[in-house]
Amino acid sequence: MRTFLLSALALFLGSAAQAQTQGYELGPNDQIEVMIYGQTEEPLALRVTERGTVTLPLIGAVEADGQSPLQFAERVAQKMKAGGYLKDPIVNVEVLSYQSKAATVLGAVEKPGLQPIIGPEPLSRLLAKAGGVRAGHEIVVLRRPGEAVRTLSMSDVASGVADPVVQPGDVIHVPAPRRFFIYGQVQSPGSYAITEKMTLRQALAFGGGPSNAGSERGLKLYRGGQERSVGDLEAAVQDGDVIFVPERFF
Repeated sequence: MRTFLLSALALFLGSAAQAQTQGYELGPNDQIEVMIYGQTEEPLALRVTERGTVTLPLIGAVEADGQSPLQFAERVAQKMKAGGYLKDPIVNVEVLSYQSKAATVLGAVEKPGLQPIIGPEPLSRLLAKAGGVRAGHEIVVLRRPGEAVRTLSMSDVASGVADPVVQPGDVIHVPAPRRFFIYGQVQSPGSYAITEKMTLRQALAFGGGPSNAGSERGLKLYRGGQERSVGDLEAAVQDGDVIFVPERFF
């Protein structure tokens, strides 16, 4: 009866952590925590070696590469039992640091940092695991060693139009929103985030449109510190643009 209760308690304590990482495959340099109930009083903090093994007291090196935490725990339990160290060993394994199969998520997400890659992991799912993208952020940048930097719109990622599978070593960055400034004879002067494919006409609308004393005619655009002519209100707005709405001449 006592053995049953101990086993049930051990399984319960390990269930929450294992549920999050059971699909993850261990690999070199991953940091793990191994608890062998009845044999160790405290969890053992261990590292998967470059050869893909983990060395434990009594049983020595155990193959870990390509194993899920649950599979590795079962393998350790089998070796403990086969060696006669424990009759019914209960082993719990948790991943402390994902190093072999992880991507880095930075910028405007709720939980930036390393995110484990479990099976084919689309970008949208990895961003969700990082707590989601904060409101008002329209683009995500994907950097992969040896490849060109990719800039994707959040709407395309969310809809599946452009939702690439993330690979270990990828760096994903959700940058601060691009912004434009509008002032002069406008209803709501200020700084606003640039939405996808925003035009000058839409930017003017974001500012509430011209005031009673303002006019779209003679609109001035400052880009890169230089004044640019405005020939078409359907032209695209760029990061850092400054739009000036002049006074109407009666």
